[in-house]
Amino acid sequence: MGRRSRGRRRNPVLLRRYGYFECDRCNNMWESSQVYVWNYDEEQAAYGQKCRRCRWINDPYEIERLRCRYCDAVDCECDNDNRDRHINTRIPHKRDLCMKCKAGFPCETDEDKYCLC
Repeated sequence: MGRRSRGRRRNPVLLRRYGYFECDRCNNMWESSQVYVWNYDEEQAAYGQKCRRCRWINDPYEIERLRCRYCDAVDCECDNDNRDRHINTRIPHKRDLCMKCKAGFPCETDEDKYCLC
């Protein structure tokens, strides 16, 4: 038998990102550090979020990588344990608005990658 093709896609992995939302229905705006994208398409969110006002499901209009709140670098290597920018641990995650949680894959705040191999 022949070799497997070299152009084979990697196993899909969800990566945590930061997203900016605007509701298509009521124009409510919000930001979230619980936005997940696939490693092969970082421009499109894998799961949407419901608007708090009207419960309409929306995708973020802009997605960016999480940055270190201390050195402002992406994928930094500073020694701080709590490096993620924009994450306020005093605000609980709203699972009823999160389509990832509703799909049965609860968001975890202490990990950035989830392998769904």
